[in-house]
Amino acid sequence: MIKGIGVDICDLRRLTSLDSLAKKILHEEELKIFCQKKNEKAKREFLGGRFAVKEAYIKACGPASLKEMDMFLFLMKIIMQ
Repeated sequence: MIKGIGVDICDLRRLTSLDSLAKKILHEEELKIFCQKKNEKAKREFLGGRFAVKEAYIKACGPASLKEMDMFLFLMKIIMQ
């Protein structure tokens, strides 16, 4: 069942202080992947992508969906393999 549709775009140029932002918005598993990225461009792209996906998810499902974020992250992990 579709609960809603959410779309988000992230301007990578606006992402600053990548490490501190990553600690705020990434799950532990995502943070490990982020830290393994070899350069700032790769980190920026990863962080921007995850930020946009999470924003779109919240727009589609509503703010109450934050309670379900762990399940969402689990599904993202499966999809990204």
